[in-house]
Amino acid sequence: MSPARLRAALAVLCCAVLACLCERDARAEQPRPPDAPLPSSKPADPPPLPTEYREIDQDGIRFAYHPSARERIRALFDRAGAIRSALSERTGTPVLERVEVRVAAVPAEMVSLAPGEVPASAETVTFFPQRLIVMSVLSPTASAPLDVQTALTHALAHLALDEAAAGAPVPPWFHEGFAVHAEGFDLTRSRKLIDAALFGDPSSLDELSRTPLTDDLSRAEAADFVHFLTVTTPRPGPSALAALLGRLRQGEPFEVALPESAGAPTAAALESRWREHRARRHAFLPVLFTLLAAAALGTAAARWLARTRRARKSAAAAAARPRRDRPTAQPRPLRAPAKVAAAARLAAGRGKDAAIHIPRDPEVPKVEHNGEWHTLH
Repeated sequence: MSPARLRAALAVLCCAVLACLCERDARAEQPRPPDAPLPSSKPADPPPLPTEYREIDQDGIRFAYHPSARERIRALFDRAGAIRSALSERTGTPVLERVEVRVAAVPAEMVSLAPGEVPASAETVTFFPQRLIVMSVLSPTASAPLDVQTALTHALAHLALDEAAAGAPVPPWFHEGFAVHAEGFDLTRSRKLIDAALFGDPSSLDELSRTPLTDDLSRAEAADFVHFLTVTTPRPGPSALAALLGRLRQGEPFEVALPESAGAPTAAALESRWREHRARRHAFLPVLFTLLAAAALGTAAARWLARTRRARKSAAAAAARPRRDRPTAQPRPLRAPAKVAAAARLAAGRGKDAAIHIPRDPEVPKVEHNGEWHTLH
């Protein structure tokens, strides 16, 4: 090989090595949600629980909690199994068969319950090797009480995704999007997606990978992409999300497995399908429902106005009608009984001052003598 070709080959090799190093550094500096599973080269054992803590096991999900937090988390004892079933259905594989949840009374106690780092702003922290979740019943960033069910669902989703992927590397934005999607419907999140679809510029997958995950809109868009994968079934069988996790368990890189699991030839084609799904869900349908609701309200208002106008016209016509035309009730003539009328006629024949005597019992024979009635015996 000539020296010129050798130098060219060495230059190409050096460029390739530098590109790999730059990509590795970029991945290392990629923002990570504070409650995502923390990487650990050597799993550390969880510290022992304080003596005052209580424990309860709910079908493989063991809760360890401060006694003062029991009333806040009592509902979680029955809900944990349903959350696990929902996550298993989404991922397409059984997950979370053994999990420990440590619940502190205040955020400051989370440090003593965790086997590793606890970010100051994190409501929950998950440790995948230990299958451990550390949380508090109070939010470290707000004075309002923490929604413990939503927080636990979010943390369990992080662990479930790692289990379903068998610990394979998953981008932080996808990790957070899956956890946010597992929380369920949220009106504020939906409103942000609708505003972005109607008036803004929705983010691309590349932008999501570079956007800080503390941004509410980026978290909502990442959750929407996970929802798109759950409703996409390119072929008979599992959803695109379950197919993606199955490919990750087999060792495929995330960037390669993502478009193939959804039946798309390239990542750009997959993103185009997601944009169509997002426009239909967050732009077309809300506008259609708004127009239908406005039409229904307009129709109801028009009918009410028409009835009101008819009633007013009828009242005005009745008030303008002449009084003589109005039918008046005629008094009914009073009729005296036949016996009273006969006695009155008899008295009138005798004179005005004659007394009128009406027999009480017409069945008994009576006679009149000198103007008086006498009973015959």
